[in-house]
Amino acid sequence: WWFLTALLLAGAGMCAWQIRYFAFAAPLAAITGGAASIRLAAWAAGRIHSVKAPVWTLVFCLPFAASTYMALLPEARGQRIPVTAGPASGASDGAPCLRPETLQALNALPPSLLLAPIDSGGYLLALTHHSVLAGAYHRDNHGNRAAIDIFEGPIGEAEIRLRDTGARYLVSCRGQDEVLSIVTRAPDGLLARLQRGDVPSWLRPVPLPNGVLQVYELAETPDGNPK
Repeated sequence: WWFLTALLLAGAGMCAWQIRYFAFAAPLAAITGGAASIRLAAWAAGRIHSVKAPVWTLVFCLPFAASTYMALLPEARGQRIPVTAGPASGASDGAPCLRPETLQALNALPPSLLLAPIDSGGYLLALTHHSVLAGAYHRDNHGNRAAIDIFEGPIGEAEIRLRDTGARYLVSCRGQDEVLSIVTRAPDGLLARLQRGDVPSWLRPVPLPNGVLQVYELAETPDGNPK
């Protein structure tokens, strides 16, 4: 038991560092939790005789069962969390946002570092000649953290944070699920304001032919430097 406990603690620490280690910790938790549940069930049945041991076993096993969380959490049941995107949101589904013809319109711009929603990162790398700050890659902790802080953090800090990344363009799409979620979580953040048409003076709208994406170029500072 001490050995299993040590492995569980190690697994918990590894999960805090990298979520993919959950696959290592989960079986250990199931083994330990199952054994503990059987012992607790026998103990409870010996004190409350009106409830049989199998019932107690089921009760104590519930915290270790995925079905418990599927019953309690709307995300686990496959239900969408209601989100709204403000009066300028436009389309309600994100289908056009990641289509090749939509993203390839960005190739009309010079190769640059883009700040875009995390879920767009891989598509932008594959379909355009641009680099991206954020993407759905576990090792991109720095870029993903910066993107979240810029999109959702205090609006007064967004400009300096964006300039510090070296990104030239900010790209978003009103119908994209991630954009809608960010707008809901941070209604006063930069991305939410852009969705409402409230563009700060340090961003310049860049029109694209297809009109699906919203693109903004970081304005130069008075000394002519984008940083």
